This record gives sequence, structure tokens and C-alpha cells, in this order.
Amino acid sequence: MVDFEKVDLSSWMNGGSTTPTKEGEAGPVDKFMDGFYKFMSSGDKKPAMPPTPSSRGGARQTRQFQFQRGDVRGNLQQILGKAESPDYITLAGGRKVRELKNMTVAEIGKQFGNKAAGRYQIQRNTAMSVLKEAGLDPAKYRFDEAGQERLYDLLLNRRGYKEYRAGKISKEEFATRLSMEWAGLPKDISGKSYYEGVGSNKAHIPWGDVLRALD
Repeated sequence: MVDFEKVDLSSWMNGGSTTPTKEGEAGPVDKFMDGFYKFMSSGDKKPAMPPTPSSRGGARQTRQFQFQRGDVRGNLQQILGKAESPDYITLAGGRKVRELKNMTVAEIGKQFGNKAAGRYQIQRNTAMSVLKEAGLDPAKYRFDEAGQERLYDLLLNRRGYKEYRAGKISKEEFATRLSMEWAGLPKDISGKSYYEGVGSNKAHIPWGDVLRALD
């Protein structure tokens, strides 16, 4: 161990040389630094410096989505699969109901109320509203995979998809509008859900990923 009481630290810190113990002999700090440099260049198994984490918490960030430039619909599907539901038979809360794909929107409403359901976690009231706007009958509209995909397209258009593609609204504006439809998406750079504080709603996707999906 270096005895720092015998070392002229002020001289060393200011760029000067350390005080040698004997003529021609390196001082304690010089010996210490020489040993440190040898350790740094040695094959010791211990890392010389701790690894620097790429994000708070120490975990390295990895890209979880494989976006295709220009495929906004498909890119958003990936995001919603992470933020909302991975399949067509999940009710809000995680319960799997295989019968969903064999029911109409009206039947789902009668059995499960306004609980969000399916691949895009669509509530009954939302489905009823968007179907009415499209001139479709909820009592006849099946909530199978094709039906859910069509509802997804109707919801995208209601939130400005066509306007965004036409350049009438910005990417950020469209992203914010999408957060009004899906609580699992962030409303802006804050990373918070548009419905933060309402029930257990929280955003599960970084704002930057949403913007990348819209490229």
C-alpha cells in the first residue's frame, strides 16, 4: 500500500514529479502507477474497468421490433402486439377466450360488457361506434381474425392514418392520436399514456419506437 504521507501529492497532482525516497529511485506514487499500468495490460481475468451500462438499471437495450420502412400498418401491429395483446382471443386482464372468434360484436358486448378484447384490445363501445360509422351491423359483424383486422383498419383511419400518409398531419401528431385509441402507447416524449392515472393504464412502448414505426 502506498504511504501517501511521504508523497508530495500537490506537486504530483499539478503535473510535477513525485519526491523520490532515494536518489535515482522512483517515488511511491510512481511505483503505484507503474504497477497499475502493468495490471491494465496483463491477462488478469478481472476487468480493469467495470462495463458501462447502456441504460439506467444496467441492462443493455436491444431492438425488440423488426420494422419495415413504409409499412406503417404492419409496424404498428408489432407494437400493439407488445403493448396490448399478442393474439385474437385475449380479454383485458389476460384471460383467453377461444369463443371470441366465433362471436359477433353484439354477442361479445352482452357476455363481457365493455371489456377490451382481441388482438387490438377493442372495447365494445368503441367497436359499436366505429362499425356504425362504417355502416356495419354489430349484430352481424363477426369478431374473427378478419373482422378484428378490419376493425383495426377502421380505428387507424379514425385516428388519422390517411391524413398522415397524405402529409396533412405530422408523425408526432399521428402518434399522439394513436395513444388516444390505445392506452398502451405513449402520448408524447414523456413516455406516459394518454390515460395515465385512469385505472391501471400505462404506456408500455418507448416514444422513439412509435415514431420509428411510422417511418
